[in-house]
Amino acid sequence: MLFRSDEQWPTVTIMVAAYNEEAVIGDCLDSLAKLDYPEGRLDVLVINDRSRDDTRAIVDGRVAMYGGRIRALHRDFDAKPGKPAAMADGLKTVTSDVLVFFDADYLPDPQLLKKLVAPFVDPQVGATMGRVVPYNTDANVLTRLLDVERRGGYTVDQAARGRLNLLPQFGGTVGGIRVAAMNEVGGWSADTLAEDTDVTYRLFIGGYTVE
Repeated sequence: MLFRSDEQWPTVTIMVAAYNEEAVIGDCLDSLAKLDYPEGRLDVLVINDRSRDDTRAIVDGRVAMYGGRIRALHRDFDAKPGKPAAMADGLKTVTSDVLVFFDADYLPDPQLLKKLVAPFVDPQVGATMGRVVPYNTDANVLTRLLDVERRGGYTVDQAARGRLNLLPQFGGTVGGIRVAAMNEVGGWSADTLAEDTDVTYRLFIGGYTVE
C-alpha cells in the first residue's frame, strides 16, 4: 500500500533538539530544507535547548532563509535540562499526524523522509526506524569501530527483528512516531533518559508495530 496523492501523505513535524551544536546545526537544517515531501505538509521544528554558543544565531538565520518551512523554539536557561524535556516542550506546539526525529548532526538524503513516513499507511504501524549513517567512518580507528557497531545494530539486529516479527526499537533519531498512537499509549515521557525505549514498549503493549 502507498499514499496515492500528495493530500494523502500525513502531515509531518520534524523535531531536532540542539544543545551547543554550532558546528553542525547549519548543515543539518540545509539538508532538512531539501527533503522531498508534499508542499504544506511538512513542518521543521528546531529546539534550541539552552545553548550557550552560536546555535541560536545559526538557527534563526536558517529560519529567515527558508521562509517558514523551519521554525525555532528557544528554551530558557532555567528550563528542565535534557533532550526528553526539550522534546516535551516542543510537542506542545505540534499538531501534525507524524513526528520524525533527527539529531542535530544528521544529514538526511532528500528521499529519506518519504521512506520513513510511507509505512504509516498501515494503521497498525506506530513507529518507524531508519538507519544512522556516519559520515566520518574513515577518520580514525574509533570512527571505524563505531561504524561497525552502527552497521551491526541497524542492518543486522533491527532488520532481523523486523523480518522475524519481533520488536525493532524506535531509536530516538532517524525515526517517526504516529502522534495519535503515542498519545493513546500515554504520551511522551520527559522523566526518563531512555524515552525512545519507553515509547517503543508502550506502543508494542498497545498493539502497534515498529517498522
